[in-house]
Amino acid sequence: MKDLDEKIKINKLEKFSKGITLIALVITIIVLLILAGVTIATLTGDNGLLQKAANSKQQNKQAEIKERIQLAASAAKINGFGELKEDAFNAELTKEFGSGNYELLTVGKSFLVIVENIEFSLDRNGNISDGNFIENIDIANAGDLSKGGQYDGVTEETAYRVTCVEDLLEWTNNYNKYLGKNIKLGNTIDFNSTGSYKNYKAKTTDINGNGKVEELITELTTGTGFKPISNFSGTFDGQNNEIRNIYEDTTNAGGLFSGIQNCTLRNLTLTGEITSTNWASGFSSATPRKQQFNCYSKLCK
Repeated sequence: MKDLDEKIKINKLEKFSKGITLIALVITIIVLLILAGVTIATLTGDNGLLQKAANSKQQNKQAEIKERIQLAASAAKINGFGELKEDAFNAELTKEFGSGNYELLTVGKSFLVIVENIEFSLDRNGNISDGNFIENIDIANAGDLSKGGQYDGVTEETAYRVTCVEDLLEWTNNYNKYLGKNIKLGNTIDFNSTGSYKNYKAKTTDINGNGKVEELITELTTGTGFKPISNFSGTFDGQNNEIRNIYEDTTNAGGLFSGIQNCTLRNLTLTGEITSTNWASGFSSATPRKQQFNCYSKLCK
């Protein structure tokens, strides 16, 4: 009988021991899964180690390219007796990067240099900005005006979407088509940035009146620049986006619009330089003479 009691106790102890071991195993697995999750989160994600390493690599690459462009600009200024001239700058960039490995564009009063999908802006004194990785607009419905999209502008729900510079160009070229329509600005548009164009290299007509057909980004930011939209009656909702670096130098009335009637403009920021010997303003020709501006309008009619 005593031996039986001992055997029962031993069996109970063995079962208890096995139970404790199983619980410990489960806890260990759970702890390992938690640690694995923490490790994965540390390595990945927007602020993970892998992303930080990639960002650091991009920043180092960007800094290296910027320094090489700066060296080319400095050498070109020496050859130009202190002035940064396009031909000399182009020659020095070719020495630095090799032919076909960069783009040099005249944009407004500055140069735009693109190397490995990073664009840098330089003024005529050779001062260079930090580079920006080119992030082209989402063009699923881009060019809603310029190539024909899914909207008709009859209601606010079906308002035309302006998403690239070419849309603004279509609007000003065929303004009568959009009288009385609803139009929305789908994203910020910068005339000085290649990412705001569907094709900034396009060569169509001599828009800026200098007698040459140049890249679209050059045509719209030099010479006479962008031609204002002649007339508008309807609603243009900026949706808190911006039109940046609009440029005009004209003897006619200047502004985003040269005339408006019974229209609503709202939630739009407009920046740039408009010069006119006639009338010039930001949104429409309503204030006199030459004006450099940084306008903001929540609602103006």
